Amino acid sequence: MKDLTYRGEENYLLEIVQVQRKLPMIEVAPDQWIASFVLMGDTELVEKCGKALADQLKKWELDYLVVPEGRGLPLAQVIAFHSSTPHAYLPYIVVRKQVKSYMRDPLIHYVSTITTAGEQQLVLDGADAARLPGSKVCVLDDLISTGGTTRAVAELAMTAGAEVCCVAAVLIEGEEAVSNPAAKTGGIPVVWLAAIPQFKAS
Repeated sequence: MKDLTYRGEENYLLEIVQVQRKLPMIEVAPDQWIASFVLMGDTELVEKCGKALADQLKKWELDYLVVPEGRGLPLAQVIAFHSSTPHAYLPYIVVRKQVKSYMRDPLIHYVSTITTAGEQQLVLDGADAARLPGSKVCVLDDLISTGGTTRAVAELAMTAGAEVCCVAAVLIEGEEAVSNPAAKTGGIPVVWLAAIPQFKAS
């Protein structure tokens, strides 16, 4: 997977889990383009990607998935379902983007990403944090680009006392991520299904 020069293409063709999707090319900053991957609402892709990731995650014998609020949520549900038995369901914990009135003693972390304007707040409810000490967790998202959100969620989980065994994503972005994906996650092993290039102006 090599990074590419943007030459005015409208779409990037993604092939993953035996399906194809045309990802629209979006300019996120001057001379910086991305192939926009939106998993939410794509029932076929969510199901097939979730099942494929669940199969790879079994070896860790996880206690929880930890997922940031957003496009990875339907993926978390599918992975949890395929990782469960009738007698032992795999729960997932959602890291929210703002403090809610029902939260008590929330843990808060701040992060900036290329797809979010300004600084983003990530919040772990104190009740969820209390479930994590000594547990084995996987941090989950749909896409790892800079890795900033992933690292922030992992830091929240570790602050609460969890062991972050791995990170899982449908896609990783960029040539550097393919050659050394753990560099984006602070050394945490990465499970992923496909890679998409980063694009630069010609």
